[in-house]
Amino acid sequence: MGAGFSKLFPLIWDSILPSDYSTYQKSFHSGIVIALVGRSGSGMSRFIHDATGSYETGVTPEEWRGTNNKPYTAVIQDFGFTIPGIDYADFPLLFIDTPGFDYAANNDEHTALQKLLSWLQTCKPGMKLDGLIFMHNANADELQSRSPYVPRDKVMRELCGENWQGKVLFLSTHWHSLDHEHKKSKEAAIRKYWSHANSKTERYDIPGYESAWNILKPLIQKATAAREQRLEAELKDLKIQVGLEDGVCDRIRDILDKKMSFMRRVTTNLGTLTTQSLTDAEKLEYVRLNEKARKLWEEVEHEISGVELERLLTVGGNQESSDETIKVAYVIFSVYS
Repeated sequence: MGAGFSKLFPLIWDSILPSDYSTYQKSFHSGIVIALVGRSGSGMSRFIHDATGSYETGVTPEEWRGTNNKPYTAVIQDFGFTIPGIDYADFPLLFIDTPGFDYAANNDEHTALQKLLSWLQTCKPGMKLDGLIFMHNANADELQSRSPYVPRDKVMRELCGENWQGKVLFLSTHWHSLDHEHKKSKEAAIRKYWSHANSKTERYDIPGYESAWNILKPLIQKATAAREQRLEAELKDLKIQVGLEDGVCDRIRDILDKKMSFMRRVTTNLGTLTTQSLTDAEKLEYVRLNEKARKLWEEVEHEISGVELERLLTVGGNQESSDETIKVAYVIFSVYS
């Protein structure tokens, strides 16, 4: 019955019974997806390292910088991360690192986004980005001579969804090596270049864990709020389609509310601590929440009819019933698309 429930109500399932990393990579029902595109040498891989503390993305070595025109990241790659101490399904964050471009012919933002879209459609079909960060090395001089960047609405909607402007950020790096006058001219060039995008610009002045998370935090919090709305929709479907009693639904809602409240609190603190780990008190609180969730699920199993779940997952019976089943399954499977 667990398999059927996890297909029909993936967010509830992940929140009550968090999965391990291998399961999380395959299903990714409830993940937060952040992609980075940008000029070669702008620090995309480094930014991911600063946030996660991992070198899995392959940060450009110092000896490579300034001696090689090719991007160090050669192919699009994804990297999963979670807060140490948190099960993957409760804070699944997927970074997508992309090869840098150099503004040569057919090698700019538009090309990079088209390649990213093709990769998503092939490797992560149905996935939408929760954040798209354009990165630029402030030391580079190309922007002064280029026309303002004009996003292609169709591509942006396919990547990020309808309200894509709030998920997009232009992040400039390497400001530490510029003097005051050069900083002013570079800021003016960036404002002009990004003026048609209708999205935020930020400076990555002091690279590091705290700075990276202060930049990521608004994107993470928006994605977390959207996930809570989808959880609420799943709860309504659970009550209507499976026919759970009010008391059972209330208990599931209570567990989900407590876990979401805990994750909001932890997310808010990201970047303010010298470590990425939970405090001892938070670890204990999280363990107890998961224990309560698992005990609740054992009780819920006795309330949910396996036959009813099988009926919802199987297209059969009269056409009206089949159409309704397909509709319900489509809505729920599209929760994170």
